Amino acid sequence: MICFDHVSKIYSSDVAALNDISFEIENDRRTVLYGPSGSGKTTILSIMAGLISPTSGKVVIDKSDKISFVFQEDRLFRHLNVFDNIAFGLDHSRYSREQIKDKVERIATLTHTAEYLYQKASTLSGGQKQRAAIARALVSHPDILLMDEAFSHLDQGLKKTMILELIEWVEQLGITLVWVSHDFQEALLLAEHMIVIEHGKIVQQGTPYEISLHPATYEIASALSLLGMNEWNGTFVPVSACSFHKEQGSVQVKGWQKKLCIPYKDGYLYTGIVDGKMFCVFSKEKAG
Repeated sequence: MICFDHVSKIYSSDVAALNDISFEIENDRRTVLYGPSGSGKTTILSIMAGLISPTSGKVVIDKSDKISFVFQEDRLFRHLNVFDNIAFGLDHSRYSREQIKDKVERIATLTHTAEYLYQKASTLSGGQKQRAAIARALVSHPDILLMDEAFSHLDQGLKKTMILELIEWVEQLGITLVWVSHDFQEALLLAEHMIVIEHGKIVQQGTPYEISLHPATYEIASALSLLGMNEWNGTFVPVSACSFHKEQGSVQVKGWQKKLCIPYKDGYLYTGIVDGKMFCVFSKEKAG
């Protein structure tokens, strides 16, 4: 289990990347750290990997747990072939040449990199390079695999294939996966548990279904494209004619019939019917 207990991280520029966050990640589970760019996701991953230390708080990871990290860039050695790149992830002082060959070939079969095992990394496609990078991370049989938006540069079809294959690999090997993403569809496919982060704080945790059904903040709901919301900065008034703010001025809305109010931590989403059409409004104020 990975445990963050009131962890904060302030960089030298006085930027607070993380602000008093606490959470637990269970073993053998796929967890996605989800949120917009700059929210603190990569900082959390870097602390887990031991690349940086928190400014305050406590991080507990079993000392016996072996951790591997796959970055957004594949970080392969371009002058080496795929075999040597994968083998680089092994402790060569611990294994014989025959054992290394066996381990590399086994993981290459699992990750579908065997067919180009002796090609130089510089000749590979983007998807092949990322497979090789994952194979290098998996060859040592880590307990925890950290991945920082590792498929963000792949096209949608290949990304979906890679995610489904990754789920198969980590389940087969019994690995705890922690994945960073700002793509909800990607998270929906991959996660068993999601931790939503905004501005260095955790704003919601749960399954992808729970979060999509009851998003805690307007930002989350907006990222999900929930009902095509329109943000309104005005004030609700209990009259039949209201004005809704638009970029090019105001539009008079007559005959508003409120149908539903969905509360969020930071406001309210109202749906209603105007001239027979559904209209959605988010407001930080409660309607009268």
